[in-house]
Amino acid sequence: MRRYVTTLLAGAMALSVIGFIIGSSSPPPSLLKSYGMDIRLISHPQQMPISSAQAKAQVFRNFSKLSPQTPMVAELVLFANSHVPSLSKPQTAWVVTWHEHIALPTPFVPKNQPGPTYTHMNESISATTGQMPEAFPSP
Repeated sequence: MRRYVTTLLAGAMALSVIGFIIGSSSPPPSLLKSYGMDIRLISHPQQMPISSAQAKAQVFRNFSKLSPQTPMVAELVLFANSHVPSLSKPQTAWVVTWHEHIALPTPFVPKNQPGPTYTHMNESISATTGQMPEAFPSP
């Protein structure tokens, strides 16, 4: 659980300014790299062992309180995060995003002030193994 929270906080801090929002265009790679993230859409998706439907099913297993009717978007990407050693090399993953309001306290916000509120939750699912490398909120 501690690894998951550490990973969640690393992703939240890295993406809090980026705005990886459903329906928006991807931020420029230079901005992503400045936050230690590298998310590149795969323009010609190839057949992967894990399908988008399987990735979404994994999200429902990982977040068991989500309603089965929760709409989600899954995009096949090359995903890396230099803040997480196991994610330092790009790997093919599904980034699954759904609408969820979440307030996440961070070490940068004083305890007497509310933490940042995010409107989306994202989870990356390896397109080859089906495992979850990282979950993170975004604006």
